Amino acid sequence: VAAATVGAVDLNPDLVATGYANSSEPQATRNRSLGDPRGIVWDSTGTLGWVTGMGSNNVAKITAVGGRLATIEVGAGPTGVALDEARIRVYVLNKFSGSVSTIDAASDAVLAEERFFDPTPLAVKRGRKHLYDTHRTSGLGQASCASCHIDGKKDRLAWDLGNPTGDLKVVHGDNIDYLMSPVVPTNSTTFHPMKGPMTTQTLQDIIGKEPLHWRGDRLGIEEFNGAFTGLLGDDQLLSAREMQEFEDFLASIWFPPNPFRSKTNALRTDVDLSHLNLHHEDPNTGAVTALTTGNAKRGLDLYMPTLGIRQDGLHCVTCHTNDVGIGADYGFDTTTNQWVPMPIGPHGEIHSMLNSADPNTQRPLKIPQVRDMHQKTGFDLLALRNTQGFGYTHDGAVDTISHFLSEIVFNHTPGNEVQDVADLSALMLSYSGSGMPKGDVSDPDVPPGPIGKNSHAGVGFQWTIRSSQLSSEDVLILTEMFAQEAAAPDDIAIVVKQNHPSGQSGWYHAGNFVMQSSVAAYSMPLVDLLNSIGPGKEATFLVVPDGTKVRIGVDRDADGWFDADEVRLGTDPVDPFSVPPGGLACTQSIPAAPTAAAATAIGPYTVNVTWVDASANETGFAIERAWSDSPQWELVGDVPAGVTAFVDDSVSSATGYLYRVRSFNCAGHSSRTTTPATTTPALGSVTSVHIHAIELNMYEIASGTGAYGTFQIVDDQGRNVAGVQVDIAVTGPTVGALTSTTNDQGQALFVMPETTVPNPSWTFSIVAVGAGDPTVFHDAGSDNETSESVP
Repeated sequence: VAAATVGAVDLNPDLVATGYANSSEPQATRNRSLGDPRGIVWDSTGTLGWVTGMGSNNVAKITAVGGRLATIEVGAGPTGVALDEARIRVYVLNKFSGSVSTIDAASDAVLAEERFFDPTPLAVKRGRKHLYDTHRTSGLGQASCASCHIDGKKDRLAWDLGNPTGDLKVVHGDNIDYLMSPVVPTNSTTFHPMKGPMTTQTLQDIIGKEPLHWRGDRLGIEEFNGAFTGLLGDDQLLSAREMQEFEDFLASIWFPPNPFRSKTNALRTDVDLSHLNLHHEDPNTGAVTALTTGNAKRGLDLYMPTLGIRQDGLHCVTCHTNDVGIGADYGFDTTTNQWVPMPIGPHGEIHSMLNSADPNTQRPLKIPQVRDMHQKTGFDLLALRNTQGFGYTHDGAVDTISHFLSEIVFNHTPGNEVQDVADLSALMLSYSGSGMPKGDVSDPDVPPGPIGKNSHAGVGFQWTIRSSQLSSEDVLILTEMFAQEAAAPDDIAIVVKQNHPSGQSGWYHAGNFVMQSSVAAYSMPLVDLLNSIGPGKEATFLVVPDGTKVRIGVDRDADGWFDADEVRLGTDPVDPFSVPPGGLACTQSIPAAPTAAAATAIGPYTVNVTWVDASANETGFAIERAWSDSPQWELVGDVPAGVTAFVDDSVSSATGYLYRVRSFNCAGHSSRTTTPATTTPALGSVTSVHIHAIELNMYEIASGTGAYGTFQIVDDQGRNVAGVQVDIAVTGPTVGALTSTTNDQGQALFVMPETTVPNPSWTFSIVAVGAGDPTVFHDAGSDNETSESVP
């Protein structure tokens, strides 16, 4: 293609027509937008194309120059697209709805939508729309959280999302410099709304690793709710239930296998660095030495106290704890010389350490994880051409990890600086994958760190054997695979799929080289399975995450009935609600259904479910739950025979739920009970609030000295309360009665005008909170003052 013909084309003509002048358009306009385009196919003449919008659930039919000819609504999450010109058909894979849409390529009509089995967990199905759906979550219909957090990861860009009209934010109960004696731990800090450029962070495994964002200025994922309206331009925030869906989905995202580790998940001694343009840069002379190979195992020794390299007495692992690399959610108690855990926050969030000691433009910063270092390569200031424009640190200004590790703060071995940097670089690239030495509450140098959701490096490896006469390579690889599983039984498992003239059989390794088949009553030694391999009976061995071997190997729909048994007994192996009426060796009859089911909310986070046992032969009872306005049922628990109550503590506040119960034994499940409904109560009340903290500061400008203060208001559950009026009286060189209303973070901000009086001081006193004078309850664990002075 000639360079002169290359240009950019916007695929959303409605938005082009307005010049993107509006941050919000009517929903009908949004619904025509194409969001998160993923697939494209052209006809043989190159004059017609079809583009799938995974975020907008539609397909755009376009001309050769990108002009929109038609907008075709399909299933949820369209990705792949194929054209059959002979039949005048376009086929679209809808990833989220688990279906294939058939489109008439001439009339643009959707002719059919064929569904297929999709084992995606319900939490993922429910929550991912809040990440991807551009029509649902943005004001123009073309953007979503996934526009920057692509597939829940990052776009490798830095964004300046400061808000000149925003409020100062006080964060209390955080964990700043708690390990850095003699630095005194701080209990609060103020964040300015103008934060400067910061690179997009991954959403992988962020739940339970709070506080969030580079500065640690978001106590939990709930505090990002404002981005749906403030950043994406949508009309409304997510509801409490929707935010819980989003959080549950994000909690399911793991880091994938690390490509720099061996298949056994071990750190390598020979990590190839030559293709990454990494260099040691002498901080004194500026001399540059290319790095070729790094020893990640020795890098770990440098990271740990074994060969610790920091000049100030700290070690890398003291701040960047294993096995995530973020700060500990502990503080060091000098009276007991032990690490003491920080209390869990009201949303279940932890308090990973913040650090105000690093010489950067942002203080404090959350100690960043090092699991994603291998995902940030591609930027090199010494190269003429790059694949990325941002690198490491909060603003992406450091091009390579080796550049960062060459800094003088690292006390490298004299004469061995180049190898030190190479080995540490190899470790950073290999870090995700877990298996690192754990911290200890009694070790001041190595505090305990959060456990990461890091996949074993062997996950996904597969090998197909085509003959019972194994080659030397077959023997070597199978030996390695089973050795890997034996070394990491809590991380990986092995499944097998074998071809047969009539279909395919499934197996998983049950231990001791015994393979369990998809017939529950049948297993065989591994050697017998290998002897059965031949033409038309090839077998593929696959390494899968632990906990998935039964579903992937022998029970696709995870209903407790193995696939081959279901086929033989006439039920559907890909329908969890289709199960055999009786068992192979079961002499029981199906138990009678329980009766008189009832559900009672006994708190914001707790529902008590009861029923009457009407059977004498059940093995237990299964309890299922759905939202009252969205009846997608899920199993939330089971109890043994004779038990007639279940406490569900996984619910959200102010949310309606439906419940149902069924009994079961080896013969199958009974019919379900009626579906009693209950609604959990809302949290707290603005008539009962606590002044969680007061923070006052002074500022100086050309016209004099002024003061500002923030008051944090929380309810009796410790949650921020928005929309509460706070009235205060101020005494000092400038006096007055001020009124402010708490923002989404529960903060009320007051600013006093400047004075030229030398050495001024002010006292801020709370007069009232809320409408009238509500109860201000006392919290023994927090400050409860109603006035404070500055300085």
